[in-house]
Amino acid sequence: MKKPIILLFIIITIQFFFGCSHNSKSPESLLASFRENLEKLHKSDLSSISQALDNYRNNFSNVTPEIKDSAFIDYRGFFYDVINSYYQIFWNNQNLVNKLNSNKNDDPEVLQLKKELDKNGLRLSKTEGGYYIDEQPNFLYNNFKDYVTQSIKEFLLIRSKELDEGFSENSKLLISFKSLGDRIVTWENYLNKFPASPLSAEAKFSYHLYLNTFITGLDNSPVAIDENLLPEIKNVYSDYIRENKNTESGKIVEKFYSIVSKNNFHLTTDLDDFYEENQIESMKGMEPPTR
Repeated sequence: MKKPIILLFIIITIQFFFGCSHNSKSPESLLASFRENLEKLHKSDLSSISQALDNYRNNFSNVTPEIKDSAFIDYRGFFYDVINSYYQIFWNNQNLVNKLNSNKNDDPEVLQLKKELDKNGLRLSKTEGGYYIDEQPNFLYNNFKDYVTQSIKEFLLIRSKELDEGFSENSKLLISFKSLGDRIVTWENYLNKFPASPLSAEAKFSYHLYLNTFITGLDNSPVAIDENLLPEIKNVYSDYIRENKNTESGKIVEKFYSIVSKNNFHLTTDLDDFYEENQIESMKGMEPPTR
């Protein structure tokens, strides 16, 4: 059985450095203490998520925005570490996995698992590869929107929607190509609005992932059959170009559309230079993140 992808994207932890002297009550010392406490918590214990959250709330209400953001990024990295660690425990509990596969939803062990997951911002999700541990879409946004700066708040809001919708499974889109185009615009706007966001690297990853998929398709959600562009995809591209002609992505899609239209909408080697110049990577043969 193939293990599903737990996390949609690569998590990049960005540290903030401060030149101030530390003392026991300074925001910087609180941040250092918070990081030490994260190291002490057991990543295989789901309750560590709630303990770390309480620690954050108790210590970072009245500090600078930069410190709040830095502590949040540390928490978020820890949050995903716990998910990964606990997933390994879950995956190795074959008895529990068998109960889930047999739809024994009233079994005490299954009920206890779901209760513990829910208490700590997690949920059970399922793909063709089986069950896995996933984050609740709104957990990070709901718990940190009143603490972090606007750039992180908006990032979490965007991701909460994407997590709720999903992205792909078995190399097939779970959303329409129109919705995929909307995601490209959303992340492009985000990067233009918050170029110095602590999470800009992840935003860029999402932007390129969606743009690559939009132009090259997935194995089970193709943009072309026998190298001929599908009629419905032509319409999606035409609408995207019209609505986003002044954006970077709009210009890239327009270039692509112009090349294929000159070849009677047949994908030829004429596109090779276009792919290289615009850093477009084919998603064929790839299994992108689930969420």
